[in-house]
Amino acid sequence: MFFLLFFFFSIILSGISIDQNSLEKNVKESNKYFSDTNDSRYYYISERIENIFSSIIRYFLYLYDKTCNKIFIDKALYFSEIKKIYIYNLNSKKNKIDLLFNINININKNGKEYFLINNKYLKNLLSLNFSKDKISFFENKLNSLNKEYLELMKLISDIPITLRFKDFNTKLIQKRMNPGQLIIKYTVLKEDVFAFYITNKSIGYIKPKVKYNQIFKKIKDLTEPLDDFKSGNVDYLRINYNLNIANYLYNILLRQVLKNHKNMEEIFIIPEKELFKLPFEALVTGFNDKDLDPEIIFSEYRSANYLIQKFTISYYFSLFDIQKRFKEKYRKKYIVTAFGNPVIEDRLREKSESMLINFKYFNKIPSSRREILDIKRIFVGKECKIFLDKEFNKRNFESYASESKIVHIATHFINNIDFPKYSALLFSSKDNNTPFYYTYEISELKLNSALVILSACESLEKDILGLNGLNSISFSFKNSGVKSVIVSMWPVDEFSSKLVPLFYENYKRAKKFSLALRNAKLKLMKKNIKFKEDIKISLSHPFIWANYILYNFYF
Repeated sequence: MFFLLFFFFSIILSGISIDQNSLEKNVKESNKYFSDTNDSRYYYISERIENIFSSIIRYFLYLYDKTCNKIFIDKALYFSEIKKIYIYNLNSKKNKIDLLFNINININKNGKEYFLINNKYLKNLLSLNFSKDKISFFENKLNSLNKEYLELMKLISDIPITLRFKDFNTKLIQKRMNPGQLIIKYTVLKEDVFAFYITNKSIGYIKPKVKYNQIFKKIKDLTEPLDDFKSGNVDYLRINYNLNIANYLYNILLRQVLKNHKNMEEIFIIPEKELFKLPFEALVTGFNDKDLDPEIIFSEYRSANYLIQKFTISYYFSLFDIQKRFKEKYRKKYIVTAFGNPVIEDRLREKSESMLINFKYFNKIPSSRREILDIKRIFVGKECKIFLDKEFNKRNFESYASESKIVHIATHFINNIDFPKYSALLFSSKDNNTPFYYTYEISELKLNSALVILSACESLEKDILGLNGLNSISFSFKNSGVKSVIVSMWPVDEFSSKLVPLFYENYKRAKKFSLALRNAKLKLMKKNIKFKEDIKISLSHPFIWANYILYNFYF
């Protein structure tokens, strides 16, 4: 690992003017270092990082247990953050890192090719009988090689190396916390899960007795029914949420921490790995005596007591985020600017069969239009500005989104798991050749809004968080200066979208995003609505009300 960092630095410090001997030396050394990885360099490095940091964190926890000295648990927390940052960045660049090493393996050949072509190019250029086609060929080839080299250099320079311990301050975090607030940070160390907790007066950890693989299996069993529904293997009315598994996971992951901390009102959760996929609000703390109503579908889910009924819950990606305060750059013109119901022009739909993405699969979203009109109804006059149909385009978004405290986007989300920077939100196609707003493009905006709501299917990208998380749509809005995002864990449907107007109505009263979201969920889960003909459905099913969750990037 230390050689790898040295290798990165050696290339960065050498600059663009790196000579052929340096290239050959770096290639030789890198090949030697990775020769025993059997073409699994990325996984090999990731596993080594896990092993190294797991040993360090366990050691500091051992010292803390022996001495009760707070400095040791601070160190354990710090290295758990560093471990995550290393692996996030390594994974977020996985495909590029594979490219990096492939280029390094062949860089000697490419370097020689560059000099060879450059010599031929110069000779032809000096010749009185040079061919324009041949000169053009040489120039294009040289530009291609140079572009490849510059891309490699940018990649390496983009990879952060470390964060300093002096920048990590749990005392500052505790000082900012209210008496009723609790942070629970999960860290996975190979086969074990550790739950660190922080309040304004205490700090510590617990280690669940159950191994991580068992917890991971339970999470998969709990959320798998929705995957079956997405793939068309189960009817909507038969989506099962296993209340017993939800209660088991609560007992394993949260019960002991909450038992030791009475009178808590608000919980901030920092997940890791597959815990990103877990709807913590929908974990079951116990059961009540409410009877099943055979006339109402999903009424059985009223028999459970959920975590959200006891606590206001939101999420963070890192303790470093909790150390940061959000400052609005300037007073916003609107409370809410809402965008929704994209329209794809017929010309794009007709020729999309020959494109990578077939626009014929993107149907109209009736709930999207209703959402936007509901927002307009709640925020009257100049408090709100909406853009529907053809007006929902990139030009209007770039002009008006930064002028709003809350930005609401109701559309399709295209999730590119292999290359997350090319995941995209679907906009209307008028006024631009492509209707996609890619993740990497959003990162370059300067929104500085207090909240972005992505009412788009699976915008949490829970399958890549902890893997390619730094290229996710959530992080792209973080990079644009946004304080918080509300994202969906599963597909947004006509039932879960009913949460949106409830959220805004509660926000007008509570003026706090996490509390408004909680109150909206509590109200939604009590509702019964007509489904088909005489069929009634209870919205107490967790896959309906627990879909939207709040992630904070600042405290």
